[in-house]
Amino acid sequence: MKKRIDEEMYIEIFKDIIRDNNDYGDKSKVRKHNAAATKIAKQIDKIEDVEYLSQMYLNLLNNQDEMIRHWVASDCLNKKVNEDKAVEILKQIAKNNPDKEFFVNLVLKQHNKL
Repeated sequence: MKKRIDEEMYIEIFKDIIRDNNDYGDKSKVRKHNAAATKIAKQIDKIEDVEYLSQMYLNLLNNQDEMIRHWVASDCLNKKVNEDKAVEILKQIAKNNPDKEFFVNLVLKQHNKL
């Protein structure tokens, strides 16, 4: 049986990633952030069922937390799932938050979606 990450596990790991994410001067926080990012990436990479991944990501794209939507939308483009919805979400984030527009546009440009 394949081990699956569920949405709640993803959100909990993700919260570890974004917690104190602006404090790059504290090496211990950077290490914790990097460890959480690596953990979630490894869990996601274990998912072989593309339909399951697509549905989980589609649900997470509707999460209330903008950072989760941003992260998931970017990963959707990397994994080539839910790309239209991901582009829509990223453009919405950029429109609502001009300070994030530059970073959103980098992601969209990287995937030829701009």
